[in-house]
Parts: sequence; C-alpha cells; structure tokens
Amino acid sequence: MLAPNAGASRQMSPAQQNSLARSMIWKSAKPIFQMVTQKTFASVSAGQNTMVVNPLQIGFLRKFVVEVSGTITDTHATIALDRTPNGADNLLSNITFADFTGNPRHNASGRSFSYVELCKYRRIPGASYTSDSVSGFGSNIASNACPATVAANGGTATVTRVFEIPVMQDDGQQMAGGLWLGVNNQSTLLTLTLNPTPIVAAGSDVLNAVYVGHAAGAVTGTLTNVTVKVFQDYWNNVQTDKNGNPILPGQDIATAYMITETNSGLSFAVGNPAAWNFPTFSKLLGTYVAFDNGAAGPSSLYPGTDLNTLALVVSNYAYIRQYSPNVLSRIVRDLTGADMPLGSYAIPSRMHPLDVSQYPSLQLQITPNTVNAGAYALITTELLRPVQYMAAASGVGGA
Repeated sequence: MLAPNAGASRQMSPAQQNSLARSMIWKSAKPIFQMVTQKTFASVSAGQNTMVVNPLQIGFLRKFVVEVSGTITDTHATIALDRTPNGADNLLSNITFADFTGNPRHNASGRSFSYVELCKYRRIPGASYTSDSVSGFGSNIASNACPATVAANGGTATVTRVFEIPVMQDDGQQMAGGLWLGVNNQSTLLTLTLNPTPIVAAGSDVLNAVYVGHAAGAVTGTLTNVTVKVFQDYWNNVQTDKNGNPILPGQDIATAYMITETNSGLSFAVGNPAAWNFPTFSKLLGTYVAFDNGAAGPSSLYPGTDLNTLALVVSNYAYIRQYSPNVLSRIVRDLTGADMPLGSYAIPSRMHPLDVSQYPSLQLQITPNTVNAGAYALITTELLRPVQYMAAASGVGGA
C-alpha cells in the first residue's frame, strides 16, 4: 500500500520510498481547503462550551483552521475590562485531536497553538504589519480582533481569533503526522472547548483569561454569540498503485505530530532549579513555557525578571541549552521578530529537532529568582513520535 511499486521497494530504503511518495504527492495531488462545519453558542458556560467535529473522511489530512468570533460584554457599572497578555488566544481553553485509535495527537490550549504558530511561521500569529503603504495594504479585515479595553456599564467588543491546528509537521514537504482519511469505518475527532471563564477580576490569575478587571471589584461580564467555523485542509487525488491503493509516505504516516500542554506539577524555590522530564521516544520541535508566578505578586506574569535561567539539561548536569530570559528573548526576536507574551518563553528546535533518545534523561530546568505563593508552570511540547510508541512514552513530569 505504501511503497510506490513492488520493484522500487526492493531497491529503495524506507527513507527513499518515503521521500519519493512525498514528492509524488507534492507534484500531483490537489490541495483542498473547505469548511467542514460551524456552530453558534448563544452563551458560553461550563457544560455548554464544547464542540465535537467529525472531519471529512477523505484525502491525506494536513491541518484544520478554526475561526472563533464572539461578543464580550462588560456588565459591571463602573469597572472596565483590560485585555490580558494572551488575550484572544484564550478563547479556546482546550483543543484535542484524536486519531483512529483514540490516541490524542493534540491536547493543549489555544495559547499553545499560538506559540507553535509563532515559531513555525516566524511571525506573530495572525498579525498585520504596520507600514507606510500608499496602496491600501494593512490591517483592513477584523480577522484578528481583541480590543485593548472594554468600557464598563454595557460596553461590548467583538473578539475574533483564527487558529491553525496542524496535523502534519508543516505545509511543505515535511508530511510527518499526516493521516489518510479515505478509510471506511474509522474516524478521527477534533474537540474544541470554549473558555467558560473568559473574564476575571483584578488580582486574579490572568494566564487563562481573555479580559481582566481594570480595578479591584467583582467584575461581571459575558461571552455570547460565539460562532465557531472549522475548515479542513487536505491533499486529494493522491496517486495510487496498480491495486488502487494510495501511494503514501510510510515513515510519515507512522509518525505522530503532537502538541501537548501539561501542568508541570513543579514546586519552585528562589535560586533552585526545578526540573521537568521530557517524554521518551520523541523528537522535539519546540518547548514552550508559561511561568505564572502567583496572583499575589505585582503581576502573575512577569517580563522575564522573575527568572534566572531556562535550560535543557541531560542527566542533570550536561547543558544542551542554557539561557537567561534576555538572551532567550534575543534568540526568539531574531527568529520571529517579536517577544513571547508576558510570562511565556519559547525554546525552538525546529531547525534541528532534539531526539530525546540521543539525550538520556532530558529535562527542562526552570530557575526562578522570585517566587510568589501559588506559582506554577505550564509546559507545551511540540514533537514527533513513532505511532507505535505513543502509548509507551514515559518520563513526563516533575523531578
């Protein structure tokens, strides 16, 4: 099924067969992009905020694109709302994509997918550049909208975010993670969870919110009239062998591309490195950290001033990567043109994926210089893993 033809399979290595199948798809298959479904939520609350999507069972799946748009209303008489550091990325509190066997390829917040987008495309997700264009180019369509403030006493704002949910490693010829959906009696599932608490009061943890109260008080507000549109991107008209089977890149479809957000469970102390173990059987494309330093601080999300270092360490002593926040900021700026949101950090490795099997006991170390009560870290990993080892992967968690 997967080899281009029987004769070639006797002469070519699996890597060569994979490369040839990729090339055939790239040259002759048709990329299709279409809307799969949409749903409107009159209001959003816990238990009334989940959308389960059955993708079209056709073609070689590349990715989904999800458009979320709704209305934020500030119902407090005097307290206005301010956009949080992660803003509209928090419209989706969870995105889960499960393959044919029910294994989750993705399980992360909308914020995590934004981090991946930043490093994948090397630009701010969904943002339009400011320029002195005399030809009308610029930010003209509200495809990426989340006003900085919402006025009190009934003020409203339309909040829109377009998320990319990749299934393949990228949009080019790196097809690792792709799924052939032209299979009867098997299905994948995409589950989208809207944030049931998009508005929080001043002094609360803002990491997971869209808006926060401008001043102390029992802020009240709603997220209503939310429309979610799901689009599917796939290769159609894939070439077949003489038996009518699709010619697919065998190594790529035997590999899962995964985006997973995990509460590290780490305890933090000033000056002491806290270590988190990476999952085994993985090749890391990126590591993303949200360090929330407790709502009791001046802000739970700092501009790098509460950390000494972030590091990738092997066997607890050999450094693979070691950064101060300022140095890591420079690296991410050189790559993407921007810093991460407050309290968030990216350690990209797409140019040279880190194979965990080559780095025994690979750990992420976070060393803070300030620790407030309730400090915690969420860690997002973007990685490749052989499908056969998905259930066997181990080692995730604090050390």
